[in-house]
Amino acid sequence: MNEIRRIVPTILVLVLLLAIINTCNLTKAQELTYEITDTEIVVTGATFEIHISKGGGINAYYFMGYPVLGTLGEGVAINIWDRDWSAHPTTRAEVIKDPEVKMYDWGLMIKTYSRVENPNKNLFYKYTTVHKIYKSGAVVISTVVEAYKDSDFAGGAILITFPCQFYKSGKVFAYRQGDISFKVEELPPEYNPEAEQEGFVISSGTLDSGYLVMPPEGKINVIIVYVDPPEIKYLEVSDARAWGNDYFYLCSWVAPDWTGLNLIPISAGDSHNFTWIVFPHNNGPSFSERFIKILNEGKRANDYILKVEKIAKSAKAKEDLKKAKEMLSKLLDAICSGDLDKAEGYATDAYKYARSAYSTEATRAGIRYIVIPIVICVALYGIAAKKWKGGEPEEIEEGK
Repeated sequence: MNEIRRIVPTILVLVLLLAIINTCNLTKAQELTYEITDTEIVVTGATFEIHISKGGGINAYYFMGYPVLGTLGEGVAINIWDRDWSAHPTTRAEVIKDPEVKMYDWGLMIKTYSRVENPNKNLFYKYTTVHKIYKSGAVVISTVVEAYKDSDFAGGAILITFPCQFYKSGKVFAYRQGDISFKVEELPPEYNPEAEQEGFVISSGTLDSGYLVMPPEGKINVIIVYVDPPEIKYLEVSDARAWGNDYFYLCSWVAPDWTGLNLIPISAGDSHNFTWIVFPHNNGPSFSERFIKILNEGKRANDYILKVEKIAKSAKAKEDLKKAKEMLSKLLDAICSGDLDKAEGYATDAYKYARSAYSTEATRAGIRYIVIPIVICVALYGIAAKKWKGGEPEEIEEGK
């Protein structure tokens, strides 16, 4: 009996510990949840709710209760216009396969499959879209656009829509290589065709990243970064109230030639991948600016890696380049998780490894093309000097 009395408290402690552990695991597992409906995958986090279309792209993004992206327009997606300028966004494409959802430590990944098949418009495209949704609320969207038959179109763009109701008098900042390329100090409270270019375009320019600021306090920002293509030659900040809608939009043109890019495929079997990041947050403009600066440092390191790869021959240089690429991969996960300090460290390390690879190759090239030829010349000179030492060289008789 005494033994049972001694054991009971121990058992109770173990039960209590198991309950605590299970509670902790449940809390961790519930940081992101999702629900699959007839048309969407709805992902819920601590401060956000994201509606992913089964066709690919974001239908709507709610942050702290505000509809910060999508909701009224084509959402956040690849959009192809036919020759009559009718829009065909991935968010409204025909679903050809059920979406796949996988959970990870950093969040979850959703893969969707869809197509647009319109013989009358000569559009035949398949879309495979991967959405990486981080617990921080950052979303990395990668869409592969494949022409499965010869196709034709008027234009193609990465389209990002946001409601006028919450962005009237807001701001837009566009960056290129770490510096401000252009900005909109105030999105028009009311539509005024006379105050805007071409009736609906508020501003335009070249950029690789930027952020939106929601008024009045500007506490909510939405960071936007273009990964592939790494730079948009022509982006329009436009007002859809021009034709009766109630949203602003960023139209990042990727085709045809007049936009500066021509990346939408037209020949059967051709494809192209488009990748971009959206990240709503309430950490203020300084967070947005630092986020963009760090990613720009990462892009600079990547450009350096690509250059060094062309000359890398030695095992040491190749190993350093491998480490540099690993740092860039970690950088993306860290920055999308909201850990800017860690991301900045990875950007620095990536560049450091790329520089080390270059130094290794420069040393190797110097030894091969400078030091070794000099040594050979000195050796030949020594042999010749020894042979000729003490007199003139022998004359060569004619005929020999």
